[in-house]
Amino acid sequence: MRFWEILRGYFPLALEITDKWTWFRARKCADAEGYGHLDQMLYPPADLCTGYGRANLPGLPSLYASSTLVTALDETRPNAGDFVQAIVIRARPGVQYPCHVVGETERVTKSGHSSMGLKTTEEHFITEYQCGITNKHLTDLFIDSFFAAWFRERVDEPLDYKKTAIYSSLIHGLGSGLIYPGVMSAGAGNIAIPATDFDKYFEVFFTTLYRGMSDRRSPTNRSK
Repeated sequence: MRFWEILRGYFPLALEITDKWTWFRARKCADAEGYGHLDQMLYPPADLCTGYGRANLPGLPSLYASSTLVTALDETRPNAGDFVQAIVIRARPGVQYPCHVVGETERVTKSGHSSMGLKTTEEHFITEYQCGITNKHLTDLFIDSFFAAWFRERVDEPLDYKKTAIYSSLIHGLGSGLIYPGVMSAGAGNIAIPATDFDKYFEVFFTTLYRGMSDRRSPTNRSK
């Protein structure tokens, strides 16, 4: 009940993801052969998804990806010599998949710039604020910043994901994906898409393999 009371009257920014947007996911692998099947790069089967994730409840896996390749690679925390396979995903042609964005109100208010590069969003906030800042603006900013801080937190135990997982389940229950601030990079965004939605509305269209180096990452010549 208290959780719903916090959300009452709060409407996070919503947008539609199309095939013009690309997202990146990376995962360490054992050697230069990479994974034998791209399914191994996506999300765990529901029966193996036994704990809370940052944006999923137990038994309800989500596909996680980042808005930049660098962020996706960084979040695997590779060491020198590690092999990391990366995939690029996008919505299927013709799909307009709805997503809610946590932290965008905070980002635009602080910097004047959208983390998603959305000029229309920047113009919207500027126009509204020029007309005068209201209690509604301050409430939205406070709640958006509150949830953004939750998603940016580093956690030590899977159970610590419980609060963000519950919030994400509410958004996913609306038939929507969720975009939230990156942990490794504050300027990047991550996306969480319920596995069932990913299978229906998204596709993998490229994959490649990287090998971690001491000062940079070097792509191998293997792609699919």
